[in-house]
Amino acid sequence: MSTTATISGGISTAFAKIEASVGVTASESLTVTTGNSTTVDVPANSTAYAEYGANTVTVRGKSYTLNNACNPINVTYPTITAPTSVGWKTY
Repeated sequence: MSTTATISGGISTAFAKIEASVGVTASESLTVTTGNSTTVDVPANSTAYAEYGANTVTVRGKSYTLNNACNPINVTYPTITAPTSVGWKTY
């Protein structure tokens, strides 16, 4: 983002002339650099892949409510994915 503005004006009287001028310049920039790298050994006639990001684990559980007789009701099997670490995944 870059903005430039100039404001000027003046006052004249019988005795003197007063003038003012104000210049304003504003700018903004954002640079993000990551210094992450990895090394992968690649055999001949093969392909290697490297991805940087969040590693996750997915688990499936059992959720239920016990009724008055302690029997499970409203049984569901939700799946939850959660982050475990951040880094390189090579394959």
